[in-house]
This record gives sequence, structure tokens and C-alpha cells, in this order.
Amino acid sequence: MKHSHLYELQPDPYDCTQRKTCRVCLFKDVKNAAELSQQLKDGKIDAALIRAELVLEPFVLLAAANRAVHQSAHNRMSCRSLSAELVYSLSPSRNISDSLVTFGIAEHSTALIAAIFDDKSGSEMKKLAKKIKGTPEPLMTGLPKLANVSVIKKIYQVGNPAFAEEGLSDHIVSRMVSKDFMLLRQPQFLLRLFRLSTLQQSTPSSSSTASSTHLTSENGEKFLKTVIERLKECQEGNASAAPEQISYWEAIAKQAAIVSDTRSELFQLNSIINDLKETEEMRKLAEGDVESIKETLESELQVLATRVVPLNNLDVLSKCQIELSSGAGGQEAMLFTGELLDMYQKLATSNSWKWDPLQVDNVPLGGVRSALIAVSGENVYAKMRFEAGVHRVQRVPVNDSRMHTSTSSISVLPEPEEVSVVVPSDSVKIEAMRASGPGGQNVNKRSTAVRMTHKETGIAVHCMDERFQHLNIQIAYKRLAAILMQRQVDAMLEKIVSRRKLQVGSKARAEKIRTYNFQHDKVTDHRIQMAITGVDEFLSAGETLHAMIDRLQEQHMEDRLDHIIENCIVE
Repeated sequence: MKHSHLYELQPDPYDCTQRKTCRVCLFKDVKNAAELSQQLKDGKIDAALIRAELVLEPFVLLAAANRAVHQSAHNRMSCRSLSAELVYSLSPSRNISDSLVTFGIAEHSTALIAAIFDDKSGSEMKKLAKKIKGTPEPLMTGLPKLANVSVIKKIYQVGNPAFAEEGLSDHIVSRMVSKDFMLLRQPQFLLRLFRLSTLQQSTPSSSSTASSTHLTSENGEKFLKTVIERLKECQEGNASAAPEQISYWEAIAKQAAIVSDTRSELFQLNSIINDLKETEEMRKLAEGDVESIKETLESELQVLATRVVPLNNLDVLSKCQIELSSGAGGQEAMLFTGELLDMYQKLATSNSWKWDPLQVDNVPLGGVRSALIAVSGENVYAKMRFEAGVHRVQRVPVNDSRMHTSTSSISVLPEPEEVSVVVPSDSVKIEAMRASGPGGQNVNKRSTAVRMTHKETGIAVHCMDERFQHLNIQIAYKRLAAILMQRQVDAMLEKIVSRRKLQVGSKARAEKIRTYNFQHDKVTDHRIQMAITGVDEFLSAGETLHAMIDRLQEQHMEDRLDHIIENCIVE
């Protein structure tokens, strides 16, 4: 005989470890309720035995079971056992003892519902059914006739006599899942529940990043599903992968489960808000937190994006070299190059970076012909790498009445933390020579300049900036290491089809990336189609420069995220 009705519970669709099976059965004409009640107290029965007259329909019981599994999955259970948590979930009260007494069977109960978390074979329910002296009704078709609607309304505080009975179940589920929120009124609880409402029901705002769009698109959902399936195969022993790969999948699956958690809670909260029409204070509280919830949603999605696109060595590199060269435009181009040099120095100061000029070729009439700067500080390369390219200025010089267009080329090279690892001493050839230019007798008498040649690639650097040879050798090592590391970056980027809006390799240096138009007082970045008003503030390294750098970093993250998702690549 079939002893129970089976429900498959999985509150987190992305979490393959949280599936539970709940079996329920209605028993009528029960003759040993007192004995069963005592066995529950003694811990001899690990099941939920519920007063049938307080359950309106199986849907309510299923919602309580689902909540219990959800609380267990996230280590938020109020009771010691999953069965007790199910009974507690049925109640709108936060008092555990009152909830168990109210909904648990009494000594005189003649009808009860048995609910147990079982395997698919139903072995545990079969054992339990043997202990209950009553008539089983697995499909629970007689449950509505047993339900005491007036008592149920009183328990769930439905005071309006005109309240439609067909909507009572929805109201019960709303009260059931919202008791923490309604009694404690914790804003964070409301934030968590509301997160996915923004995702599913509202149009992305201009301030939201594309990470949410990528992760919630069809390809994004497919990618997350693929990751979880591969992780499950490895956990079940049906496939193998490197430990680093499994750790990567686990991090994604865990964060995806958190996002999915809000999806299931959102559905429940939407019902709550509909039921709060008569409770003006609670409705206003819910509506007032919507803007904060949107910000929290973006934060959660960004966390998931960083799990999908983990940081690499370049993202946290604390050293780089910035090379500026004046281009077309003659003296005007040199003036503009000098202004860019000042801008980056102010940017370094505002970020507390160390600014170390290695070579600066100043022009007597003003401006800079070329410059090489070593910059070090937290995440300096990640912020500066997208400044590489051709910067164009359009303005009327002070000594002319016509509009002039000039350019300056910027290169940003990553400098390794340990130069000796990238450039071992036995991999280079060092030649000493006399320096040229100003420097007095020291230039003519001593071979302070050096030329360093990398034997494998033939790349050579020349340095004569310092008065002492050993200092020039140190600078040459750093310069050569940065060039070789940039070659590695170029090789890595060649593996990715260049559909990106941003380039960080050597190709970027020949591309026009930004225009500074003084006539219209506007700075336009052509890669992300971002235009900012206020050229002077921008060149002063104001908030507008920081905002553009932040947007470029976001675009870089979106490019990488898009590449991984579209190609189903799990790095």
C-alpha cells in the first residue's frame, strides 16, 4: 500500500547538494496520539506529527517543509531537528515552544499529518506508519474537511471576517515566511528578500553594471548550470579535475546559490507585500528600502562576477612604468604631453602611489618631449593600463587663431615584483659606454651609461640617466623586465579573439583612445563612448578622471566575463 505522498524539495536551484525528499501522509481515527506525543518528547520519533485541523491544504505544509530545508541549508535553523523546524515553520510566531505546542499533536488528537524527510524508497515513512494506529490517507483528499478555518484565522491573525477563504493559504504562507521580518523589522532581512525583484521585474538603470545582465542572460544561466553540473560530476566521482579547478567551481556555485536564495525568497516576499495593503506601516517600510536593495543587488552580482572572473597577477600588480611621447603637432603636442604628465602625477598623489621619474626630456619653450616614470602602489597597473594609447587634444593655441589637433602617445608597461625572476643576470649582456649630453667632466671621463641586451629576444635598452653606472644598470633591468612582461601580456591576449572594447597589449599604443576638446570643454573616451564635461578638472586629476578610470575597469571586467560566458570557458 502506498503510505505517503512525496515532495521533492530544492530551495536553491543552483545548489546540487541541498535536494531533500519530504513524505507526508494524513492519518484519521488515530488511537495512540498520547503514546506518539511521548515518543516525540523522548526523541524516539524523528518526524513531524502535526494537528490536521490546523493545516488548510498540502500547499501550506509543502511551503513549511521548503522553508525548513532552506533554513537548514543556510545554517539558520531555530530548532535542533529538521522535523521540528518544519513544525516551527508552520507557525507565524517566533516563540519555538508555543509553535511546537500549537501545531504539534495533542494527547487527544484523532487526526494528524505525518511528515518526514525520507529517501525515495520511503523506508522511513513505512517504519513510522507502523507506529501510528490510524487509517492512512496518502493523497490527503480529506484534509480540507478536517481543517478548522475559524481557528486557523485566529492563529494567523486574520481579523477581517470578509477575508476570502480561497486566499487564506497565500496569506498563511506569507505570514509563515515573514515572521522574522514582521516582528523584528530587520532592514537587512528585507534587503535580502527584495534583491531579485529588481533583477526580474525592473529595467536595469544607467548606474547598474552589465555584470548583472551577463550573469542573468540565457548564456549566463547556461554557464552557471554547466559549472554546477561539472562540479557535481566531480563530487560524485564521475569525473576528475584539478583541485584548483574544483575550488573555482565551488566558489561560483556557492555564490550562485546565494543569488538563487534571494530568488525563492523574492517570490514569498511579493506575496507578503500584497498582503500588507491593510498594514500601512509595514508597506511603507518595504517600499522605502527598495533603493537600498538595488544597491545591494549590484553588490551581490559583482561578487558573483568576481567569482567567475578571478583576479590574476596583473590585476594586483603594484608596479608599472608609464612612457609618454609627444606625437603630431610639434610644440603644441609637447605642451599637451607635459599636461598629461602633470595629470598622472596628481593622480598618483591622490592614490598615495610612489612617483619616480626615470627620464624626463623637457623642452625649453615648455612642455615635455618624452618621459619615463616608474609608479608603484596598490593596484597601480590595474588602474593605469587603460591609459595606454594615443591621446588627442583639440584647441586653439595662444599664438594662433586656428584650431590645432595634436597627439601624445602613452604606454603603460607592467613591472614585475621581482625583476630577477623575469630577467636573470645570465640572460643579458651588459655593455658600458660614455654618456652623452650634459653632465660635466663625469660624462667625458667615466663609462656610466649602459646598454643591456636580452640574449634570447635581442631586445636592448639604453640607460644613461644616473651619474653612477650601478644605478643605470638597475634602471635598465627594470626597463627590460617591463618590456618582456608586456610581451607576455601580448601573447596572452592573442589567444582571445579581439572583440573587446579595451586593449591592454602593444596594439593599444597605436589606437586613438581619448580626445580632449577645449572648445566644447569635453573629454571623450572612444572605447566606451563616455563623454565628460570639464577638461580642466579632468587634467587636474579630479573626480571625473577617477570616474572614467573606474568605468574602464568595469568594462574590462565585463569583457572578460562576456568572453568566459559566451565561450563556456572555465578558467
